[in-house]
Amino acid sequence: MLTDNELSTLEALASVLEPLSHFTDALSGEKCVTVSAVRPLLSHIMDNCLRASPDDCAIVKEMKEIIGDKLQVSYLHVETSRLLDKCSNLDPRF
Repeated sequence: MLTDNELSTLEALASVLEPLSHFTDALSGEKCVTVSAVRPLLSHIMDNCLRASPDDCAIVKEMKEIIGDKLQVSYLHVETSRLLDKCSNLDPRF
């Protein structure tokens, strides 16, 4: 049986990961995902899904910060960022 603290932690984790799962589902359903979709997707995730809200509890804020930091380390290096910007700029959808 889960304690109230464990249950609230799981609920907090679900509240952080649930919006991100929509992107995973959408991209995994595509036959061919182009690199040009990465920059707009990252921007939306960083600016909207991972932005701290005044209603967020401490653990949610920490999770959002950690996920955001990991994404920045993985995708926002100067060279990677330039490549993603070029690909998105060349794609007429974006």
